[in-house]
Amino acid sequence: ELDLNLLLLWHLVHVGSFPGTFFSDIIETASKHGVNMDRDESWDAFERGIFETVDRRERERGWELSAEIRRRADRIVSLILHSDLPRVDVEIEIRGFRAFVVGELPGKEALFDAVYLARFRRIWEQWRRGGERLLPGLDPVE
Repeated sequence: ELDLNLLLLWHLVHVGSFPGTFFSDIIETASKHGVNMDRDESWDAFERGIFETVDRRERERGWELSAEIRRRADRIVSLILHSDLPRVDVEIEIRGFRAFVVGELPGKEALFDAVYLARFRRIWEQWRRGGERLLPGLDPVE
C-alpha cells in the first residue's frame, strides 16, 4: 500500500510546506500515472510524477522570484529618477530590497552589491548630482 506518511515527509523536506492543494495534487498526479491509490505496483511512475510536479513548481517559483526582484529593482530606480525622496529614504528602500533578495537567495550579498547596489549608485550619481553617495558603508565586490 502506498505510504502517504513517507510521501508527506518527502514533500515537507523537499518543498518546505504543504500548500492547500497538496492532497488534490497527489491524487491528480497518481491518476495521471495510472496509480491506484490502493496499490503500489506503479510506485516508480507515481514517484516520477511527484518529482516532475515539484520540479515544475520550483521552476515556476524561480520565475515568480525573478519577476519580483525585477519589479522591486525597477521601483527603486523609479524612486531615484522620479521622486524627491531624500537619500536616507532611498537607502531604506535599497536595504529592504537587499534583505528580501538575501532572504530568498542566501549567500548572494556580494552579487546583489555588485549588480544592484552599483546600478542604484550610478543612477543616483547621474541623476541626483547631490554629491552624496548611496550607502557609503557598503562597497560592491570588485
